[in-house]
Amino acid sequence: MLQRAAASRGDLPAFTVGDYVMVARVRRSGITPKLSSTWTGPWRVVSAAKKHVYGVQNIVNGQVRDVHVARLRFYADSELNVTSDLKDVFQHSFGQGEHEMESILNIGPAHDGSGYLVRVRWAGFEEDEDTWQPLSDIYQDAPQFLKQELRKMKLSKEVKDNIKKEYGIVF
Repeated sequence: MLQRAAASRGDLPAFTVGDYVMVARVRRSGITPKLSSTWTGPWRVVSAAKKHVYGVQNIVNGQVRDVHVARLRFYADSELNVTSDLKDVFQHSFGQGEHEMESILNIGPAHDGSGYLVRVRWAGFEEDEDTWQPLSDIYQDAPQFLKQELRKMKLSKEVKDNIKKEYGIVF
């Protein structure tokens, strides 16, 4: 209700900690420069992080991220009964279910110096949906696949040595 009232006045919506919201995931559509949104969720509002920014929690794995209010839509109040069926819907909408990796496209250092990231192409998804993932996460989920993909890449001896030293991965 708050969102509809705010929208009618041209204001940004307001949410309460405990509310459930849908989050817009913006992605490029085909070759057009226009953007299209897909809605994921529901997510639980856990904080009002900053002005117009809310902390929202993934109801499946508990991860929290900050999202601008313009990318949020009200779903339900705090009385929502979060069932396993609802979590399954969330996994499907968010893409956090087990997806098959098609290939590892690139590798690079994390900006915060915490190790390496790999760019993953997901089977059945478009190029603009490739994602950068922590190498450690991919190694934990699919060690043989990661080793196979790293062998295909033309990596410097320094990078190979760093991966071996930091992660214990020999490829």
